[in-house]
This record gives sequence, structure tokens and C-alpha cells, in this order.
Amino acid sequence: MTASTGNHGSAVARAGFTTDTPVTVYVPENADRSKIASAVEDGAEIVFVGSDCVESESAAREHARSADLTYVSPYNDVDVVIGQSTVGVEIAEQVDDLDMVVVSMGGGGLVGGVSGFLKNVDPEVRVVASSPENSCIMHQSIEAGRIIEGNSLPTLSDGTAGGVEQDSITFDLCRYNIDDSVLVSEEEIANAMRLLVSRERLMVEGAAAVAVAAYMKIRDHRPDDNVAIVLCGCNVSPEVLGRVIK
Repeated sequence: MTASTGNHGSAVARAGFTTDTPVTVYVPENADRSKIASAVEDGAEIVFVGSDCVESESAAREHARSADLTYVSPYNDVDVVIGQSTVGVEIAEQVDDLDMVVVSMGGGGLVGGVSGFLKNVDPEVRVVASSPENSCIMHQSIEAGRIIEGNSLPTLSDGTAGGVEQDSITFDLCRYNIDDSVLVSEEEIANAMRLLVSRERLMVEGAAAVAVAAYMKIRDHRPDDNVAIVLCGCNVSPEVLGRVIK
């Protein structure tokens, strides 16, 4: 059992396919159908529950508990966060004298894992988390000093959208390891997607473009920094990409 709006569900479905293990993915009712297509292709059962990913996560966790199944959280899980921290390992191996890393923040698993590793290697590395203005629950939770139940609006960064589980282990990781948290608008996300297509020939999803948009917003403040930007996925539908780059 898992819950996801896209990439995590696809990954768990692929693991299930390769190990002959049945997988069920709970997704919000408003999830982009094209983003869950790969999970369906790998044989996962898709169940639509709730209007927010935190509702899907709660329902999936409860069903797993009642049916004695294994629930794999997209972020609120030690092993998942450790797995995501290997992105930090790769950055440390590939980038000398790193000053800053910019990572998108949804539930906090990726930025929490990456920052946890990099801060352990070099406490001076500056960690910048990025979120869409339309859905920034972890950002608001860090500001409030507790996990809050906020409202989310539609966003190109659907991979980071939605609420955060109340007991999430990622809250403290983000609160203690993140130096700056930057919010970006939908137009700034779209501009970053267009920039990556035109300049780098990279087609990324909105959640990845959020990190680029955040860096573009702050780069003038630290022009000499050696910066790594994590592009966290390319799971974007042709329809969305077409609307953005037209």
C-alpha cells in the first residue's frame, strides 16, 4: 500500500512489478491521470480517495493497518528518507566546494534527506527549500513551529502539493536543516519550465521547476556561490507541458 500523486506511486508499482508483489496506490481524486499511468502499466491498483494527498495517505495507512499490509509512505518513513538522502551523497561526490543546494519541498522527504546528509558532511552548506505559493504546507508549518492543516490551490507543482501527516519525521529534519525557504508563483514555475526546455532541452515537471524558480529568485543575493539544484522529476503530461511552453 502507498499513497502518491505520481513519482512515488510509480516507483512502488515498479518495485512490486519486479518482485511479483501486488501494489495498491491511493491518490487524490483530482490527481493528473497521466501521472499515474506508469503505475497502472506496472499492474498497480489505483484507488481515488479525498481531495488532498494527506487524505489519501491517511486512508491508505488505515487500510494497510486493517488489512495487515505494508504501507510505504512517500516521505514519512525513515528508510524512504535515507533513500532520498543518497541524492545528497551523489552531490557531495560530484561537486567540489558546494556552497548551496536548492531542493523542492513537499512532504519534506527529499529536502530532509538531502539536507541531513550534506549538513553532516559540511554544516556550512546552505540548504534552500522551495515551494509553490499555492501549496506550501510544510513551509507554513515551519513558520508556525508545528504541522498545520492548511488549504492548497491548484499548482503546476502537483508533486509537492497537499498536506503533511501530523507525525511526520520530516518536520524536524526540515526545521533544523533548512536555512532558507522560498515561495514561487505559478508564473515563476512556468518560466522555469520554459527555461529548462529552451536552454537545456530538459522537460521537467512543475515540482522540479520549483527549485529552479527559487534559485532564479535569490541568485543575485549570492552571485558567487557554487550551487546545486535538484531536478526531482520529469513526470509531466504532454498536455501540461504544451500549455506551459506554447
